[in-house]
Amino acid sequence: MSGDMSGPRSYEIRSALGVDKNLRSEVVMTGTQQCEKTGKHWVEKPNAGYSGTPMWKLALERAQKEQQDASAPSVKIPEGFKPTEKGQSEWYYSDKRKVFWRSTDGRMYVWDADAQAHSLLHEAQTHDLRMAVGACFHDGASQVRHLIVRDLMKAGTALRMSLEHL
Repeated sequence: MSGDMSGPRSYEIRSALGVDKNLRSEVVMTGTQQCEKTGKHWVEKPNAGYSGTPMWKLALERAQKEQQDASAPSVKIPEGFKPTEKGQSEWYYSDKRKVFWRSTDGRMYVWDADAQAHSLLHEAQTHDLRMAVGACFHDGASQVRHLIVRDLMKAGTALRMSLEHL
């Protein structure tokens, strides 16, 4: 044992237990390492784990894709809109809707004749709106549940209500 009181070292325990006959080496290999031929080393496979495509080819394909994306228009022009002036690609006009569309922000505009400028068009939004109105007053009064009206036309004129539709 060692001189200090911390206990036996790991190599001392292993030597005391003896050699395990099932253990061939102290390093456990992975499944892929076991399948490889003996003597082969990972240095012989520099692209292990990669697709095998050279980096220069990937860089070239990326540059070509960026060039195609830059040449294609990034904003889709709405249906029915045509450029206002030749060579200008910022403002488009629709004869059918009588509105302008700006490609830089993608918003619709109308022409304000007084200000001689484009004004932002705010399109209407529909919402479901429901309202229930009711009232109930109790002031200690007795409530009448049934009422017999003998002359409905006379009651309507007394209450100033038109009952001709009945």
